Amino acid sequence: MEKKEFKKIINDCLLSNGFVKKGKFYYKDSNEVICSLGLQKSNHSNCYYVNLGIVIKEINPSLEWPRDVDGDIRCRFYFEFDGNKVACLPIDQISENNVIITSLEKNILELVDPSLKLEGLKKLLNDKPVLLYQTKMVVKKHLGIEE
Repeated sequence: MEKKEFKKIINDCLLSNGFVKKGKFYYKDSNEVICSLGLQKSNHSNCYYVNLGIVIKEINPSLEWPRDVDGDIRCRFYFEFDGNKVACLPIDQISENNVIITSLEKNILELVDPSLKLEGLKKLLNDKPVLLYQTKMVVKKHLGIEE
């Protein structure tokens, strides 16, 4: 698959799932949280990461359009590819669009949508404690999470 086709599939899927695009990033937000998605090309191979940054508006009132790296909580999407769960999607080995779309929608459902409410975000961090390693201390205190 060519880079242009890959990016179009990503763009169309994210827009149809409620994201808006501004610059290089995609955003989905609520009154409480902004989720920012960014694509990152690997330096070592022809694969792409989808990085997620979750920003709590009350903690960051001046961040209107945060980058994924500005997230109070940061993580990556994982893709089901060739029988494995991978963070970096090798676009030159993909022949079907469904591989990308299905995984994107699964990640949106499991990571992004619950994060749009503080209670959902707290539950997500409880259910996936590995995310706590990429969560700022101020967020843990704000949500009342103890390690």
